[in-house]
Amino acid sequence: MIHINESDSRKGNDLVEQIFPNSMQIKGDEIYRVLDGINRLMIGTLGLKQIPGGNVSFRMFAGVDVRKGISEATSLGSIKSNIFGHGYRDGNKISVGCSYKGKVWMRWVESLNFWVDWCQKIGAKILDTNIDTSMILENSLTSEVVTEFPDGVPYKITPDSIIETSNSTARAFYIEKEDKLYHFFESDFRNPRLEKGLLIFELWISERKFIFQQHIDKKGFGFLQISGDDLFIKRSNNKILFSQYLKDHSPTISFIQKDGVRVMLEGNLQIVDKPRSKASLSNEMLVPIEWKKYGTNIRKESQGVAKDRASIQYVTINKLINTDELIVFDDDGSGEIADIVTISANEAERKILINLYHCKYSHGDEPGARVSDLYEVCGQAEKSIIWKDNLLDFLDRMIKRESIRISKRQSSRFEKGNINDCRTIKSMIKDGFSTDMRITIVQPGVSISKLSTEMKQLLLSTEYYLSETYNIPLNCYFSE
Repeated sequence: MIHINESDSRKGNDLVEQIFPNSMQIKGDEIYRVLDGINRLMIGTLGLKQIPGGNVSFRMFAGVDVRKGISEATSLGSIKSNIFGHGYRDGNKISVGCSYKGKVWMRWVESLNFWVDWCQKIGAKILDTNIDTSMILENSLTSEVVTEFPDGVPYKITPDSIIETSNSTARAFYIEKEDKLYHFFESDFRNPRLEKGLLIFELWISERKFIFQQHIDKKGFGFLQISGDDLFIKRSNNKILFSQYLKDHSPTISFIQKDGVRVMLEGNLQIVDKPRSKASLSNEMLVPIEWKKYGTNIRKESQGVAKDRASIQYVTINKLINTDELIVFDDDGSGEIADIVTISANEAERKILINLYHCKYSHGDEPGARVSDLYEVCGQAEKSIIWKDNLLDFLDRMIKRESIRISKRQSSRFEKGNINDCRTIKSMIKDGFSTDMRITIVQPGVSISKLSTEMKQLLLSTEYYLSETYNIPLNCYFSE
């Protein structure tokens, strides 16, 4: 197979004809095989060409109209002209565009070696006759406008990436009556819930709570602050009410339904994500811990500055975590990446391993089958995958949060290691070390032997999401 990187296809085709006069360009539906194997494929644009005899020769669909385009593409009246989509493959984000004329493209090329490797993988897909292109579009994710909130339990709220991963001080939360700025990395969105047809959620900034509500109707959607001092977003001398900012930068709310279907809502656009059929929980990911042996108060989540020995976090740090870690970091509090972050490095193999531990207190005195013990912590586990794509910002966040802690004359967040170790890891990443991430849910209030169907569906949904995106394994430290 011959690959040509050329903006002017005529020149490339002429060259190939001169060198390989008997060659034949690959065109048509088989080009769309390149989209096979992309997890969570979201079609950004879809072009359709009317079969000869129709009145319309070409139509382009984007955004919420893609759903209609997919419906037309599967009918007898249209053929696919071009598709651009994005998703995940081999644990990485990927974006691919392709055209029936035989063109395939992506948004970036890192190096010549990267391009050669990419061409080889793309070529293998195109030549694979076992790939059924008719199923690719039908299995993709699409968005649609809704006029009411979906059924199910809202268990996760994820702000836009500007707030979630930003370490910049150029833009910040602002409380006008105090004339004081608060960094994005000191904030945390929590506790989404439906009340009387409205979505209520909390924003915590340095342990202060602000409450907002979202409405959806036939006219659209909007946000309103209903508790706390008026909150603004400020950049230089410009400020805007945070409730207005949310209109253009809406958080994503994830709902889990009884049949395991996950619905993601952003503003008034929803995406329905159906679960894998016949999937079951792996016994290996469910780890029973004898919490009583360590004197754990399963209702006490955080160790705090005083290092409460009976807390779930303290026991996890001192009894359950591998002692060979280079860094053990207590990141508990508003704006946390996880309750506990550990990092190890293997210089000989040029590998870095990051573990994120999300701890949650029990809603009961004894381990049981309360699905309420899982909603928030599963949401936290899912939210934290965003850092797999932002590792340098991840380390900068740790450094900034440690600096703030020390400036307040409080104890260090480092249980092991220090800021210089974070800088060393940053240098390794820049030098090309590979990085793996693992996520662990720590919830002693859950009894493995008593897991209900509803709890299993939620855990499966979270495990599938981590695996399907960045290929991150999930472990669960529960009770027997």
